Amino acid sequence: MTLAGGGASEEAKPAGATQVEQEPKAFPEESRRSHEPLSFDEVFVTPAGPKGLEYTAKIKELNGRKICITGFMVRHADIDTSAFLFCATPRAYNEREEGLADSIPPQMLYVILPVRGHDAPAWRREKMTLYGTLELGSHQELSGRVSHLRLRCEAVTDARTGALLEVRKPIAFQSGRAVPLPSDVGALPRSDAPAPFFNPRRNRDNNLTPDTP
Repeated sequence: MTLAGGGASEEAKPAGATQVEQEPKAFPEESRRSHEPLSFDEVFVTPAGPKGLEYTAKIKELNGRKICITGFMVRHADIDTSAFLFCATPRAYNEREEGLADSIPPQMLYVILPVRGHDAPAWRREKMTLYGTLELGSHQELSGRVSHLRLRCEAVTDARTGALLEVRKPIAFQSGRAVPLPSDVGALPRSDAPAPFFNPRRNRDNNLTPDTP
């Protein structure tokens, strides 16, 4: 059968024939083996001692190396369009309402994906395994939150099937995501306009008066 105007031919399929679905791609086995497994229980020494939370010896050794870790995306839209939060159990976080008074555990992983146009991470409910390079140490993110555990992510896979997952979607199609204004990025300067997201440093500065110490 020739398609009109196409110039290409296609054989007629017999009645009742079904199209075979293409299997989703999996993360290559060689790449899997090059990543050291890490669990959220291995992040901090438990119970915490007089110095507070301390990294375990294992995670210190893995700093700067490739790891894989399994958990769930936090249902939250970060102002950084290349990042999302990742925890051992399913959780939701509304930055506008909760600010830093949230129930996110200290073992929370701040995941950074390669920037891709006008796309940003969008929440998915399935259990995932992430592959990437681990970074330790305190770092203030665009939202004002200080992260202590970061992953430069190379791949996101379904924890059950191993199939690669795409978690990024166009920002225009994510109704719950706050669009950052120029004053919400970088040094977070003072502004009299209401912030489109909660940032403790910016909100604190806006409330300062000449008599404030």
